[in-house]
Amino acid sequence: MAPTLGANKVYKLINVIKYFMRDNDEEDNSPIVTIKGYDYSKKLGKILSHEGRIQILFILQKGPKIFSDLESEVEIKGTTFDEALRELRKDGHIIRKSKTFAKNRNTKQYILEPIGRDLLQFIEKYERTLAKPKPSQEILEVENNK
Repeated sequence: MAPTLGANKVYKLINVIKYFMRDNDEEDNSPIVTIKGYDYSKKLGKILSHEGRIQILFILQKGPKIFSDLESEVEIKGTTFDEALRELRKDGHIIRKSKTFAKNRNTKQYILEPIGRDLLQFIEKYERTLAKPKPSQEILEVENNK
């Protein structure tokens, strides 16, 4: 049987530090932890908040694509598409651009990096979890195993 926790006790493990969410009326005897930094998590949040970026990842999961082919398969176009590629490449290091020969010319192709594949597995697992009926979802306490 899974542990049952009140809504005011949700535990998350971030870099081996526990963060607690609690009701305002509950007495707080734990040390206060300020969340700052976490630049990569902020970038991940930016990536996950943009549907076009996620579409790009799922398309690249099938294999490398040149710019024009990739652009034709996603719903975003123009500057928004360029920004999505730049975000995934430079800030997230989730995809990379390499030289290739395609359509009778030298061009660039976009390739999903291993961290991008891991991110897609996370997204797919998250989607499967949310698709379950609510009673079968569980809140688990995360402990530091040092």
